[in-house]
Formats: sequence, structure tokens, C-alpha cells
Amino acid sequence: MHYLIRLVGNEEFPADQRRLIEQRYDQALVHQLGSPEQVAQARRAWVRAKTREDEATSSDLSLEEKRAIVRWERAEVAARLLAFEGYTGALEDIYIEVRVPLAGQDSSPEGRPQAPPGAEPETGDTMPAILVLGQSHPQDADLH
Repeated sequence: MHYLIRLVGNEEFPADQRRLIEQRYDQALVHQLGSPEQVAQARRAWVRAKTREDEATSSDLSLEEKRAIVRWERAEVAARLLAFEGYTGALEDIYIEVRVPLAGQDSSPEGRPQAPPGAEPETGDTMPAILVLGQSHPQDADLH
């Protein structure tokens, strides 16, 4: 299982700085969650739990679903802090998307999903990692 990370919502960062932010975010998630496979598993579990939370009351969520939400959100906060360490600008309009591909999608040897140039990868998850104002900002994937 693999995933894509993409900084969206702010064009002030040059391409090399965007890649650095994405790489730092990725490294922090792996550090917090254990491995790239565990990052993908945690993201999928979070998406499933958040979907159920939106459909039901929080008391209807299982303990496992509640733990999945807390685990991902803690890791994501730590990753965001590290990714933007030293940045002094406003972060309100900056989102980091984490997309987990559908099972069976081809992956590169580096472990990142591949899509044809200019194509949006098929994912079961287009929710941004940061749910600022509860908005989703789907963008074309910037494969790295």
C-alpha cells in the first residue's frame, strides 16, 4: 500500500521548496506511524472512521474507529509542524493532501503510485489531510 502527498492551496512556494515540505511531511508521518505501508493503512482507517463519524453519532463509533481518528490526527499534526518548521507565513490556505490509491493500482519501485502524465490517479481518498473549515481541495496529483 502506498500514497501520494501534495501541498496545495498556496502558490508562493517554489517547486523545490514544495518538494521539501512534502518530503518532510512524508518522513514525519513515517516516523510517527512506522512505515509507508502503515501510513497508508492509518490514512485508510482514518477515512473510513471519519466517514462513519459523519454518518452516525460519535457514540456509534467503535473504540477502534475512535483510535484510528486520534492516531492519524496526532501523526498529521506532528508532520505538519515539522513540514512547515521555520515558515513564518499564514497557514490557513495551505493544505497537504494525502491520497491512498485503490487496491491493485500500479506502484513505482520507489513505492509511489504512478499515473499517466497529466492524469488524476484513481483514489478512494480525496479528503485533505488537514480539514481546515471542512473543505476539500481536489487538485491534479503532482507525482514525485
